[in-house]
Amino acid sequence: MIIEAIGQGPDFSFIPEDLRKKLEFTERRKVKIDENGQTSIPGVFAGGDIVNLNLDAVTEIADAKLSAEGIDNLLLK
Repeated sequence: MIIEAIGQGPDFSFIPEDLRKKLEFTERRKVKIDENGQTSIPGVFAGGDIVNLNLDAVTEIADAKLSAEGIDNLLLK
């Protein structure tokens, strides 16, 4: 699934309640990710507005690259 970043607040309503409870957040209510772009839910990656404060295309693209590499590494295990 690809969710476009359009600069609005996050909507987690599509995530089942049991998974939503597993998401970890920063002190600024951004989703925490690891060095591979993976959230606290195994196999779920995030980037862009939902994980950082930089609301620019360059950061969004870098996040997408990080997550794509993280997904690739996960699949190669």
